[in-house]
Amino acid sequence: MTQNSANTTEASREQKVRLIVVLDESGQANSTRLFDDGDTANSLDTKYYTLVNYRAANDSLSVTLPQRGYRGGVMKMKYERILVYGLPKKVISVTRVEKKQQIRVSSLVAGDTHFYKLVVSDTNVEIELNQEFELKWELQDGHG
Repeated sequence: MTQNSANTTEASREQKVRLIVVLDESGQANSTRLFDDGDTANSLDTKYYTLVNYRAANDSLSVTLPQRGYRGGVMKMKYERILVYGLPKKVISVTRVEKKQQIRVSSLVAGDTHFYKLVVSDTNVEIELNQEFELKWELQDGHG
């Protein structure tokens, strides 16, 4: 996950974030992020934090929040762009599963490799960090 820099924590929370997913050889990726206010002592003991799990597998990306103790400013930030690298074929369609929403995307060859990358931008989907969602893609040649 990346975002543009800012001079203060408060200002950085006004910035959108980019989620970068790099698939392994089997087409999977997993990650967990912990968000808290950065000030509260013992936030783990008091469960004053939010966990976000990212899982890519079976031509989809699912985002779940198993712990939602912190709901402050950082959780209001939105994804500016979601990038998925390492796809074996070009993506021909993406659906936001829980909303049954088709999403316009671009699928490009990633650099000088034979792998593709999927790009979902905020002009096509508005998702905050505090939202669970699933994106399902279909690959060229009907695999997906």
